Amino acid sequence: MKTHSPEDLAAATSLVKQAMKILWGPLLNGPSMEGTPDRVVRYWAECSSGLSQDPMQPLLKQFEVASNDIVIVKGIQFQSVCEHHILPILGTAHVAYIPTGKVVGLSKIPRAFDILCRRPQLQERLTTEMGLLLTRALKPEGVAVVVDGEHTCMTGRGIRKTGAVTRTSFMGGVFREDASARAEVLNLIL
Repeated sequence: MKTHSPEDLAAATSLVKQAMKILWGPLLNGPSMEGTPDRVVRYWAECSSGLSQDPMQPLLKQFEVASNDIVIVKGIQFQSVCEHHILPILGTAHVAYIPTGKVVGLSKIPRAFDILCRRPQLQERLTTEMGLLLTRALKPEGVAVVVDGEHTCMTGRGIRKTGAVTRTSFMGGVFREDASARAEVLNLIL
């Protein structure tokens, strides 16, 4: 996890406090908001901690297998932040691949995905990054990543369409090239 110096955190907190004072004036003086600038800065630091981590690291420990059947890790709950508004994206990811002699421990896929999520993100890029990461790590016959995200920048502000979910997908290898393989993996995932 990226660590920030106490001086950097204090400087950032001072800037957030200044912005809040400009926008909210006397509200900032209330007792419930006393620590809010510090909490905002700690949240932002947490949301960007994946910038200093290598998402490939969890995928390096691999195991030999003779199987070439589809491996699926379904229902990976995640939280990230939209890089446009620094507001939460909440969702679920599903990752599948067809091994070509090697697999990773099942928990390693969500760990790698979490590192990617702890960066300001676009959902489209997040989905592609995960697909390309697995492709590089395992050189599988096929990779499929499907991500469903609820963007609070769309549900809580702007158009305010609560319940709207954005679905993105990455299909690589056989899942991109073969319509029946793609249909099979999507049927298993969704």
